[in-house]
Amino acid sequence: MKPTVRLATAQTPDGGEMELYQHDRDFSIKANGLDLMNSRPQELPLQALAELYVNVSAHTAPIIQPVTQDLTSSEQTTLALFL
Repeated sequence: MKPTVRLATAQTPDGGEMELYQHDRDFSIKANGLDLMNSRPQELPLQALAELYVNVSAHTAPIIQPVTQDLTSSEQTTLALFL
């Protein structure tokens, strides 16, 4: 069983937290613990993305803080490509 790894976190303008996760070859983004999107196209919640865009577009972009201390060089490369 492959672990789910938190790759990065960012604070949202409203004080919440967004997190980027990787599980095997899949990626997901959560905001305040709720799934916003993942890399599987058939599960992409378009309404949630539209609402996120409307909320975030009115604010400055959050600062992304990668969690890199426990990542292999391959995982760090993957993270760099994603960000």
